[in-house]
Amino acid sequence: MEDRIEPIIFVSPLIRKEAVPVFFTRARFHCDWMPFAVNVEKTEVADFARIWTKKALRNNVKHIRYFQSKLYDHDDDGEDDEQPRLKLRFSFAPESGLQLETKNLSAESDNVLQKHVAEVEATRKALRLQSEAIILALTGKPELWVKGALQ
Repeated sequence: MEDRIEPIIFVSPLIRKEAVPVFFTRARFHCDWMPFAVNVEKTEVADFARIWTKKALRNNVKHIRYFQSKLYDHDDDGEDDEQPRLKLRFSFAPESGLQLETKNLSAESDNVLQKHVAEVEATRKALRLQSEAIILALTGKPELWVKGALQ
């Protein structure tokens, strides 16, 4: 973020209560993964999302509007690729709900992910949630994040 509001949260509890949701609404969260390396546990992405929500976001998860993840592979020589194998960008807006943009995915994998996001969006609406849907999309189907699930 270009305009930082973090220092203002230390002025008073009232200002903190009002400023922190603004920060989380405007923040752009990024996470790079190498889950397609050797023997990654099925739940690694989902576990990260749960822990991140519990420890870092706490009561502010409903304010998240943007989460991008890049997934990398290892080369045959064991070195890490410099270019991501795929990119996922989750965004949320009250008017349009949960959205997912993908890059470098096959049509089949893209369809699987878009269907999953549509199911999460339906759940979000039914439960009257906000952008908690981003976390639901990351935790709802851990089997999506294993090697070979997304091509």
